[in-house]
Amino acid sequence: MKGRYFLGLAAEQDGRKSDAVTIWSAMVTGAPEAAPWVGFVRGELARLQGGGPGPEDLAAAADLGPEQRMTMIRGMVEKLSDRLHHDGGADLEGWLRLVRSYMVLGEREKARAAAGEARHALAGDPDKVRKIDELVKGLGIEG
Repeated sequence: MKGRYFLGLAAEQDGRKSDAVTIWSAMVTGAPEAAPWVGFVRGELARLQGGGPGPEDLAAAADLGPEQRMTMIRGMVEKLSDRLHHDGGADLEGWLRLVRSYMVLGEREKARAAAGEARHALAGDPDKVRKIDELVKGLGIEG
């Protein structure tokens, strides 16, 4: 796992942020639940994806138990989903973040569905659709 982490770090440092996110998302998706490094890699993903929890959210999460923390994270992902469905039709970064977030949460079918919705919402811009397709391929959720 250290090697894969450093491949992601190298990708980020080379300016290939989406490659780093793809590598680290795959690590988290395939990780055993008790892997001690998963929280760290999830934090790196949140940092790269931007729009992650703010300082207040992190402070609040520190006082929560694991189940409550997961509920909080799922709530943030659902807020992002709601925003994209209501007024984020052209927000490529938002759609990419949503698909990645579902993968980090282990919700493969939701990630696949979000990618389909993103393709529909971004249909007027072939470059944006191509980026969604690249992410889907990189995460191995095509189909």
